[in-house]
Amino acid sequence: MIPTEYNHWKKLYEDKNNYYDTKEKITEDVINSITELYPGIKNQIEVVNVTTPITFERYTGNWRASYEGWLLNKKSTMWFSFPFNFQI
Repeated sequence: MIPTEYNHWKKLYEDKNNYYDTKEKITEDVINSITELYPGIKNQIEVVNVTTPITFERYTGNWRASYEGWLLNKKSTMWFSFPFNFQI
């Protein structure tokens, strides 16, 4: 996992071509870096998936792509306040 900034990716996503080109460039850079350490590994790579904060946001719906979960507050934990044996 490479630390990155949400706002940077959100701005890039406004121009989808630039967004996907940037993801492709990262793919190439990472594979080239790994290849320096492990010559020949490039031919063994079958799948590459570059995710960004926008990917996290799209798949989870979490605010600003939060990957640590949700804010626990009275509204989000309301179901904890019901007795487990209540009848409807």
